[in-house]
Amino acid sequence: MNHNIEHLDQRFQQMEILSKVAFFCGLFLLLLILCPTVTAYDDRAVPFYNEGLNFVKLGQYTEAVASFDKAISIDPNDAEAWYNRGTALDYLGRHAEAVTSFDKAIAINPNLAVAWSNRGAALNELGRYSDALASLDKAIAINPNNPLSWYNRGNALYSLGRNSEAVASYDKAIAINPIFAEAWTGRGDALSKLGQNIEAVASYDKAIAINPIFAEAWTGRGFALYKLGQNIEAVASYDKALAITANLPEVWSNRGVALDNLGRYTEAVASYDKAIAIKPDLANAMTNREIALKKQTKSTPLLYAPTCAIVLIVGIAVWSRNRDPPK
Repeated sequence: MNHNIEHLDQRFQQMEILSKVAFFCGLFLLLLILCPTVTAYDDRAVPFYNEGLNFVKLGQYTEAVASFDKAISIDPNDAEAWYNRGTALDYLGRHAEAVTSFDKAIAINPNLAVAWSNRGAALNELGRYSDALASLDKAIAINPNNPLSWYNRGNALYSLGRNSEAVASYDKAIAINPIFAEAWTGRGDALSKLGQNIEAVASYDKAIAINPIFAEAWTGRGFALYKLGQNIEAVASYDKALAITANLPEVWSNRGVALDNLGRYTEAVASYDKAIAIKPDLANAMTNREIALKKQTKSTPLLYAPTCAIVLIVGIAVWSRNRDPPK
């Protein structure tokens, strides 16, 4: 009887071991199904891959692309090499090629969130905002904790005119990274479009507190202040932006509009001239310059007439003091 019990115990132990083996085999198969992109890297490609990363850090993006190309020629299934190649191309402004490279990375590893995210950013640059939004939604579904994905999603929504949703997306980015100056600025832009200019100024102020030399934040702040009728403050804000980056024709033009509103027509014309010198086909600047010139011409007699009168009166008084009194 005892012998039979021992035999049963052994059988139960064997069954338990087999069930554990079956469980882990099943888990392994499940991982293969969920992560079909687990691949072995070719060690020969690693030096070229690392070289590419170093070039990216140095800002040498053309060289980086060449290095990643070498890595990919050895190991065409390296999703990270395709992804980093796309990022380098994006920095070079070759956005369409970048998208193709990101597509290669995603085909190898559909769960590579950063590839979906940077693909969305590149599509934004190409003006393909709906496609960008879809790509960024994919990135966020995989990794909801990347502030750049939420920020670029906000940019896509802003460009699509969906400003309330854009604000919500920028808010997500800021919740993850509160010192994300670009997200605060994007939020300000969207709020300004919604007519919420007081809130927009507050958002730009947050961006400027984080990065005082961020010209885009000063520019947006200036425009929001202009829409609030605070033209003096708007000019001061534009001046800050132009002190950081002088080659901003739209900012010179907007500065001209604010100066025009203040009746400072000569300065307005000079500001429009700056805009046109940088961008000769800037239609608004040319039109507004002509309007300011006309206002300047009309206002000139009014401006100088009182001055002339004062000079005349003072001149008579001086002449009188230098003459003998009448007898």
